[in-house]
Amino acid sequence: MPVDLRGMLRGADPDALHKELQDVVRSEPFRRDGRGTDRVARVHAQLRAACAALGPARELTLYPRKLSAFMEWTAVAAPDAVPAFLLHYQLAVGTLLALGEGCAELEEYLAELDDASAAGAFLLAELGHGGSGPGLETRAVYDATTGEFVVGTPTTRAVKFMAGPAHPGAARTGVVAARLIVDGEDHGVFPFVMRLRDRDGRPVRGVTITPLPEKPFPPTDCAVVSFERVRIPGHALLTGGTAGFRADGSFRSSITAPRERFRQTIGQLYHSRTSLAAAAMAMARAALVITLRYAAQRQVPGSGGGTVPMLAYRTVQRDLFTGLARVFAGSLLAERAKDGVAVPSLDREADELFVMVVKVLLTETALQTVQMCRARCGAQGLFPVNRIAEYLSACEEFVTSEGDNQVLKITAGRRLRRCPERAPSDCASSAWSELMAERERRLRGRVPCPAEEGDDFDVWNAQVLPAAALADAHAQRLAVDALLEGAERCTDASDAEALTLLAELHAVDHAGRHGGWYLCEGLLTPAQASRIEKRTTELCDRLVPHVPALLDAFGIPDDLLTAPIAAADYVQAWRDVLQLQ
Repeated sequence: MPVDLRGMLRGADPDALHKELQDVVRSEPFRRDGRGTDRVARVHAQLRAACAALGPARELTLYPRKLSAFMEWTAVAAPDAVPAFLLHYQLAVGTLLALGEGCAELEEYLAELDDASAAGAFLLAELGHGGSGPGLETRAVYDATTGEFVVGTPTTRAVKFMAGPAHPGAARTGVVAARLIVDGEDHGVFPFVMRLRDRDGRPVRGVTITPLPEKPFPPTDCAVVSFERVRIPGHALLTGGTAGFRADGSFRSSITAPRERFRQTIGQLYHSRTSLAAAAMAMARAALVITLRYAAQRQVPGSGGGTVPMLAYRTVQRDLFTGLARVFAGSLLAERAKDGVAVPSLDREADELFVMVVKVLLTETALQTVQMCRARCGAQGLFPVNRIAEYLSACEEFVTSEGDNQVLKITAGRRLRRCPERAPSDCASSAWSELMAERERRLRGRVPCPAEEGDDFDVWNAQVLPAAALADAHAQRLAVDALLEGAERCTDASDAEALTLLAELHAVDHAGRHGGWYLCEGLLTPAQASRIEKRTTELCDRLVPHVPALLDAFGIPDDLLTAPIAAADYVQAWRDVLQLQ
């Protein structure tokens, strides 16, 4: 369906929905004054304000496109709130809704989470094992005489690490991943819901919460959490109806493989990865808007003793326009991922693989783009008041959150090796984008056949580097295809030209970064490789008149940026901020 540029970046979401969400992050708790106040307390106040404005947490969680859009606007206005919001909505509330099977006894937990009178947490990773399912040690032992579970932390390695219930000023309800032990038999890792702090903010009996040292940003209230014979009721086990206990107290489950049980336990990561990736793109878009506005008015030395705008320099154009190409492509992929979460296909494996690839690509793209914007802004980029430093710290955390990117890349590459090769895209392509497709095809053939669980480590380890390279090539090809497909959907010829130019710039930049590989493979001649720089310059020159329309498509209101260097007159904006005479 033909659509304009802004429509591409908002999908089926009406403008009224975005205005509603923007109004929430404009409200008092989200304002940037009072940064000296307790940052974690401020995030909790923002969570309560969000629940009050947007309705019960469960309702927003069941509307995934709206929730992802809310994470995007939150990332622009208050990036430090995004991790806590994802924990609350998608990992705590989402797991209860997905695996609670409408259990009436769980209503009391959901009611507290609905208005954020209790904040949600998701306790998966452990000090000695991270989030690796096979290694997790926290135990939930079934007591057949009472029908309860006794949760315990058997070793120091098993303490829950990076969990979010450290702040003593709020009630906390968490979903805890633990090994289910029945009659001494380990049945794998399942999620259990339990209170971590009571309504007065005190740890419940048997729960020890030890705050971790402060990290720069975002201010999630990180802690290590251990359990000592904490009794929780039988309905705390969340299985989605796939498991339970027979009348004789024996355990039954329709999912027999421990790996699949763990996969169900962490199923909501599929949703949260999508929102995280979309939020990362939102910050990258905001950083580009800020930096391009600043670069257009910041005067720097030119020739003959005069000055020119910083953006006139080809070095600055190349950095910013290449970043614009990558971020516009990533934003289009984020929309596709949000559509897949809202209306899943019949191929669950393909959906999960796509989101895995997108999470890696978009968070890494955001980090690299925001790093570049910080550098191009010079000293201005160091000050949080100009936003970019805040975005950079958040992007650093997003690369690790919801699954470390390097691990996800290896996993995705191994899965891609098993998938059939893609059908050629119907959209028009350039010779440069075809090079990317050929790189992906060749790398696919070089990943060793997937190792079975019984294979030794050397066999498995031989896949790691080629699998990661395949995942990266696949992701970069998806990005260029997204731009080319977007160009074919444009209602305006100028917009279509802009996206076509972005697609070629993205592909040429990729060819430059992997020029040695293409030369060794015989896919580029030295003469062709030598033309990459010239072609990049030509594309940047042609993009100059399109930049205002591309930034306008991002649709970021000025009052949500509030960065002095993004103002129409940044010198006057700084004068106002500092109250200079």
